[in-house]
Amino acid sequence: MAGAFFMVEALSLHGMSGLGFRMRRFDSQTGRSYIKFMRKAMTETMKEAKKEIKKTISGRGTLVPVTLKGIAPMTVKMRRAVGYRGKKPLRASGQMSNAVVAKKTGPNDWFVGVSKKTHVTVKPMGHTRRIGKYVPLTFYNCANIAQLNENGFTIQVTDAMRGYLHAVGHHLSPGTKKLSVPKRAFIGPAFARVMAIKAPIIFRKWANVWVMTGHRLQL
Repeated sequence: MAGAFFMVEALSLHGMSGLGFRMRRFDSQTGRSYIKFMRKAMTETMKEAKKEIKKTISGRGTLVPVTLKGIAPMTVKMRRAVGYRGKKPLRASGQMSNAVVAKKTGPNDWFVGVSKKTHVTVKPMGHTRRIGKYVPLTFYNCANIAQLNENGFTIQVTDAMRGYLHAVGHHLSPGTKKLSVPKRAFIGPAFARVMAIKAPIIFRKWANVWVMTGHRLQL
């Protein structure tokens, strides 16, 4: 449509917003009424993207079937050590899902992704015979955790880590020097699905509403 241009920035950490996508609108010689309806279309698109990301985390209801790599037995034991149950890859406590946002960050800017301001709280597991000490309450930035899952990562095994895993019941062999966490992308693919399947329908709908309200559509 003449006069309206949209740009979607690549998945990255956006300032104080967090890890996600930023959509921006540029206009040239476009009427105010048209801009108004396109803003509505963009807002609805971002809300749909938020829903799709949350559904990907929960593991059900996505636009197309999605299968994320399951978690290792070691991860299950580590979750249980701090009081969390369940075996879904991205859903231990539900805090990651709660961190997913879709919001306007400016008159012509929208953001959807995992908020940088939200933190994951790891519950103190208290004193246990297995560990023999208190585990302090710690906080992790949700956006950083999301980025690690989105890309996957490798971590060096330290003596402290080896001792902790041994305490929770997972025994690493002496030759294990690194641990690899596989890629479990859930933001990028979810956003791509919405842009491919939902966005065309949404923008077409609002363009039709604009025409039906007495405006003339220019192609």
